[in-house]
Amino acid sequence: MAERLDALCAALGGKETRYLSGWRHARSTDRPQAAAPRRAGAVWTALHMALLRLPDADRRLWREKAAQAAQECLGGPPPGWEDPAVIVPALHAPEGPGAPDGPGGIAPEVTVSLDLSDADALKQAASAAPLEVLKAAGVIDVGSVRPDDLRLSWAARAGQALLLARTDPELQAVSYARNYPRTSRVPLAEERHRKEFRTALLTSLTSAADARGDERDGKTQLGAARQLDAVLGGLLHSPAAAPGSWWWRWRKEVSLILEPLARAVDHEVVFDQTSEWQKTDLDNCTETALNLAGARDPDERLVQWVFLTPLRRIDAPELRTAFRGRVVRRPDRPAGT
Repeated sequence: MAERLDALCAALGGKETRYLSGWRHARSTDRPQAAAPRRAGAVWTALHMALLRLPDADRRLWREKAAQAAQECLGGPPPGWEDPAVIVPALHAPEGPGAPDGPGGIAPEVTVSLDLSDADALKQAASAAPLEVLKAAGVIDVGSVRPDDLRLSWAARAGQALLLARTDPELQAVSYARNYPRTSRVPLAEERHRKEFRTALLTSLTSAADARGDERDGKTQLGAARQLDAVLGGLLHSPAAAPGSWWWRWRKEVSLILEPLARAVDHEVVFDQTSEWQKTDLDNCTETALNLAGARDPDERLVQWVFLTPLRRIDAPELRTAFRGRVVRRPDRPAGT
């Protein structure tokens, strides 16, 4: 199984170079024979996490190939592979003395729901969040919180973010240097960076939840919520995930949590519109000094990722805002080229 997955990953990396440039799937440093199940599990997980960065049609195609490989090697398709909420299907070994110990089999299932518009789905996702997340959000009893209480959505997405941060070996986070304003990317494969991300997430979650208690100042509530949005949106890859990919849709869902707070102060979320932005829009609606450079090819879209959601005033004649966003953008071409 491990060898078959290695071959599949090699084919994936060779074909999907635009969004998986430099991708290296997980490998074990142990002896290949002794570590075969463990290595297969790590590669299986890394493979499926990489697929989330691809355009949706490509993701589905490669996911089917992975399911076929599992069926041929293990005698059956991985359970849940057709469920859109299952981003990594479980990989179970055939019964026998060679099967790995533990209930997770070779690789455990990883589930992250994109659509939390249903109240039951939202509460289920929030309930799955770690206790530290629920405490930071001020949610003592998930069942007693109204579905339209934004703390529930924040807790659900924050819990998902922590799960993604420890599951995706290629995931990065936006980091702000002490000599602000500067930004960079740090790999979350390193434990110290995951700890820093968790601290930033819990701190911003607490601030957003506390601000929700101040009904007098909508801008204060929105400002605190946007700090949380920046942390959640700061989960990204290099190169950035494809427009319409699973990751792009997850980011959009996080951005839309801001919508009721933005409308309370006569603004609206700008997310889908960024696909059509020109440089004037970028200058008017982002903190240009904090934007990150993305793919340089002239055929690339100008905005390749949104890590702080820009807002705009409702019915404004021009796309200008006091709530500027931050994005991964296509770099300017060097002069004379």
